[in-house]
Amino acid sequence: PLRRGEWKSLLVGGQLFAAEHEFPVDPADPSLGSEREEPFGYTLWTQYQLARNLYLGARWDRTDFLRDDSQEHERIQPYVSWYTSEFFRIRAGYERMWSDDPLEDGHDQFRLEFNAVFGAHPPEPFWVNK
Repeated sequence: PLRRGEWKSLLVGGQLFAAEHEFPVDPADPSLGSEREEPFGYTLWTQYQLARNLYLGARWDRTDFLRDDSQEHERIQPYVSWYTSEFFRIRAGYERMWSDDPLEDGHDQFRLEFNAVFGAHPPEPFWVNK
């Protein structure tokens, strides 16, 4: 299978998010009116199959603040996934955040996920190569 390229796949995807909100300028004083915010965001991701059960991926997110669409968050998240079986996945990843909010800017996180599926056999995603 390796010679025929059956255990190699590349996925690319993304999503767009948009909203329109009216927020009161001062919730304690409704006479001050409201402000209109139009936050926007997106996520882009890719995943490459390195071997039969091993995948390397990355995700990029950019979102506006809900209450102030002039400020934003951005983050990058590279990861590696190992599918031990069709019922269990282990994923290790890293996340770096940039933000206009000084309390969130520069956050680094390392993550380790264990995902298990219980019950009936799940349907195979269209991209699974066995």
